[in-house]
Amino acid sequence: MIFVIYVGVGCGAGWADFYEGKPAVLLGLENIAEEGWHTKRKLDGLMAHEIGHLAHMCWRGNQEIFEEAEEDPLLKLYVEGFAQRCEHIILGRETWHMAQNRGWLPWCRRHKGWLAREFLRRVEVQAQTEEFFGSWFSIRGKKQTGYFLGHEFICELEKMMGLREIALLKGGDVRKLGMKFLKGVV
Repeated sequence: MIFVIYVGVGCGAGWADFYEGKPAVLLGLENIAEEGWHTKRKLDGLMAHEIGHLAHMCWRGNQEIFEEAEEDPLLKLYVEGFAQRCEHIILGRETWHMAQNRGWLPWCRRHKGWLAREFLRRVEVQAQTEEFFGSWFSIRGKKQTGYFLGHEFICELEKMMGLREIALLKGGDVRKLGMKFLKGVV
């Protein structure tokens, strides 16, 4: 695995990809600084999250579902939730590196039903879900709530199957299970 550190690209704090044919974690110093993720705890979480994406990619043997996730909100919920769950497994605790502050996680837990309803509503009317993901957007003033919701989705799947089985789900199955999860939370 290669770690690539870059400055000035402005396209995210972390990114899992391949570099010179090897699995790589790209770390964007500009966005890391903007988000205040410069502490060891935050960097550990960010790197574990991206390593989770790499494990997912390697298990699947292709990047197809990750490319589709850029356009399909249910697939994005799945791949980001998977990486977030891996972050916690790798570090042995719930780290939530993207949490804005101490109140973020309790807020997400209290508003889980609302988050699921709003995400589901947007999926059903084919509206944008970008406010749930990324550091440039927020929903009700909270950034990156899609990572929380995705994590909850993966945890629900873990009640029925192992992590590797979850990693290998077909896109159509992810969509069905994602809709079932969202409808069950609301």
